[in-house]
Amino acid sequence: MKTFPDKLNVSCKKNFRIYHCERVTCYLRKDLYELIITEDENNYFEIDKFKQYYKLSTHEINTMVNLIISELEKLGWTCKITFGGSALFVYSDIVPTSYYPDGF
Repeated sequence: MKTFPDKLNVSCKKNFRIYHCERVTCYLRKDLYELIITEDENNYFEIDKFKQYYKLSTHEINTMVNLIISELEKLGWTCKITFGGSALFVYSDIVPTSYYPDGF
């Protein structure tokens, strides 16, 4: 970033949470992209750690994750949330051996 964007103006302060969530959604995409291209479909994304790191509310992280799942499913991926909502598995066709549905 060479200069600060105009939306950082103090008059826009009421929109900062929206800006934060938009930016963090991009980070979520990036982190999941990095996980997917490792080709280790047995691994999962730690939703809770991400939520805590970026200081997100439950509503905010759920909204982001649902959006991302929709995007990934359109690309042919299967997405499953487990471990009490704290883990997201993204895989192509074979259910990962480390995946356990909640309520087992």
